[in-house]
Amino acid sequence: MKIIFITPQDAPEIFPKVKDFIGKALDRGHGEVSIDDIFFHVLQGIKQLWIVSDDKYKPMAAAITEINNYPQKRVMRILMLAGSGLDIWCEELENKFVEFAHKWQAKSIEVIGRKGWERQLKQYGYNQWYSYLGKDLEG
Repeated sequence: MKIIFITPQDAPEIFPKVKDFIGKALDRGHGEVSIDDIFFHVLQGIKQLWIVSDDKYKPMAAAITEINNYPQKRVMRILMLAGSGLDIWCEELENKFVEFAHKWQAKSIEVIGRKGWERQLKQYGYNQWYSYLGKDLEG
């Protein structure tokens, strides 16, 4: 298994191979961004694309992250993660995220996701900091 950070230069070749994973994560959202928005942001270096592949380089999962600069600190935010075999590669991916966050001098890592992530990531030191609620308005 391999965890690979995809550079913006390599994204045009790699993104189509993991587009379905990203689409699956977007399907659970509320229409804030499209797959094309994500691709554009990866190409611009605004968001980062990560791939989990098996030993034959077949994609097993994909993640999207971003570096967010708050006024008082920089954080790495995990926006999307979808794929299979989470129990096999989650710890290694989390280690890569921590390494990347340190490289960018981030002071913490945030995860935006469904409630189940709290259970999954608690073993790596993540805790619920906030509840994020939303309401769709018609019109």
